[in-house]
Amino acid sequence: MDYTREDKKGCAIIRYKGPFSIYEAPAIRDLLLECFASARGLQLDMEAVTECDTAGIQLLCSARATAEAEGKVFRINRMSEAVVQALTAGGLAPDKISGQGKEE
Repeated sequence: MDYTREDKKGCAIIRYKGPFSIYEAPAIRDLLLECFASARGLQLDMEAVTECDTAGIQLLCSARATAEAEGKVFRINRMSEAVVQALTAGGLAPDKISGQGKEE
């Protein structure tokens, strides 16, 4: 799992690189949960994601639900074509998952 984390205005900003799939799912889940526990929200930059499968989609949907349940920010700032294709193939609208247009 390859990522960098920056904290800005109380929000965790994760720049994720590489596959976002079943093989990385437990580590990604732990990362997302830690971000929600330690920050007022989470912003993901997924521009460098090379692969995304249904487990990756499930993590994104779960992160969206966690943020809403906890009253926290969740936004995907940029998505690679692999992420967009996986979401679309799963019948999901990328802009609905990304949170673009929502206020912080």
